[in-house]
Amino acid sequence: MSDEEFYSSLASGVEKLVDEDGDSGYRLNPPASETELVALERAIPYSIPAQLALALKHANGEPSFDNPQGILGGDYWLSTEALVEQFQFHEVQLVHSFGDDASVWQDCNRVKQGKLWREEWLPISWGYDGRVLMIDTDPPSEGKLGQILLAEHIDRRFGVVANSLRELLEYSLSCKDRVSSWPLL
Repeated sequence: MSDEEFYSSLASGVEKLVDEDGDSGYRLNPPASETELVALERAIPYSIPAQLALALKHANGEPSFDNPQGILGGDYWLSTEALVEQFQFHEVQLVHSFGDDASVWQDCNRVKQGKLWREEWLPISWGYDGRVLMIDTDPPSEGKLGQILLAEHIDRRFGVVANSLRELLEYSLSCKDRVSSWPLL
């Protein structure tokens, strides 16, 4: 299945899944408008990663208030507006939480070292316990463009959890495990 086919079928596939209580399916927002995509593109200093742009054209994240937990391993997939807010706030949030301790990434050669947070890491989710998933748009040679990084502030787990947004969604929707139990790559 191509990426286009995968993302075009995502909304119908997600709505068939039920939450842990079996009360209702997960919900995604309608597709992002061209205006919303342009606003996102203007707010970040690089092009929107291709898989994220394709995904947003089919579903603009999810409305967190409709779900007891989000589709990304319990975390909420951010809409274009929320992506902009998190991108602009993220550096302050991480530095406030950890100071300038970039050593959290030292065991991961797939992530550029030297900084706790890089503007090339686009937040795509949020969790209630200080966790964030980010798309890496500038990995080192050992990494992969578009890989998904996990920064779990409370448990101090930092690393790569998926090679792409599609892989993250496929894994999350198939196992429904909390992202904190996912193995690091």
